[in-house]
Amino acid sequence: MALSIQNRKLEIKLNTYLEVVEPKDKNLLDIADNSKEIVVSVFNPDPVSGYVFDEILRMTNYGDHVKLNEVYRSPLGEVNIERVIDNAKPSTVLKVLFPNTFK
Repeated sequence: MALSIQNRKLEIKLNTYLEVVEPKDKNLLDIADNSKEIVVSVFNPDPVSGYVFDEILRMTNYGDHVKLNEVYRSPLGEVNIERVIDNAKPSTVLKVLFPNTFK
């Protein structure tokens, strides 16, 4: 099992269908709630960029609120959106943003 929690940091990798590739763990949402920082990356199948995982979401858990940094990429450029959600847990935010992946 390749669960990468270092210094309370969780890295979640998704495929192009937004299904979890890594880590394959049944209690992933519980681990996310206990992590300080969660990074969500998605597989980029573009052969020019070299088949890499692109970071699409960085979430910082402060206990009583969650700070989100969302990254949206297109051929025209990149947009970064930063927002803070009060009284939310990381697992709840992941369920809202990826409802089919995290149930």
